[in-house]
Amino acid sequence: MLKDFNITWYMQEIQMHSHAACQEYDCMREVVNDPNRRQTRQVWFHLAAFLSHAAMISKYLSPTERSGKDALKAVPVQRSIKLREIFQLADSTEVLNRDARNNVEHFDERIDNWVRRRDQNILECVLPDRASYESRFRETWRIKRVLLLDELTFISENKIGDKFEQALEPVHEVIKKIRDHADLWTTNSSTYHFISPR
Repeated sequence: MLKDFNITWYMQEIQMHSHAACQEYDCMREVVNDPNRRQTRQVWFHLAAFLSHAAMISKYLSPTERSGKDALKAVPVQRSIKLREIFQLADSTEVLNRDARNNVEHFDERIDNWVRRRDQNILECVLPDRASYESRFRETWRIKRVLLLDELTFISENKIGDKFEQALEPVHEVIKKIRDHADLWTTNSSTYHFISPR
């Protein structure tokens, strides 16, 4: 079983990604709350970065299955059990779902689908609410990126073309909790001395 001093290595990375995720989330909120910037790509720059940092945290807390020797598979399992115990996270915790990150990371697959099918109607915008989305969306439209402003829900497509939705605020709330706990851990529980930027 991993000891507390081993956990410090993971905690340092989680601390970095949680601070970065919160910063990107705040930047995204600032952009979407500005009517002059709401329909710019700045929204997607910050949202993609937020989801990528959230996914990195998720990889530490819920690693994907590995093939190979049992000893190599044991460390990620031990690590995830220990970290979730420290952070007091249930298996259903929002940040553990990587659907939105998979969409961002494998977006080339979505584009391949659209090119193959010769789709011409593609929706990418920030909409005020769900009613606006439902009034604009037709089955012939592909959903590249949509953000519902009132509920901060991200909508896109998975690799087979089905729509998926990710409520962003619950993920942000969990990451803030993780960030604060990681800050305390590295300050109070780590036996290591790191030279690193603040």
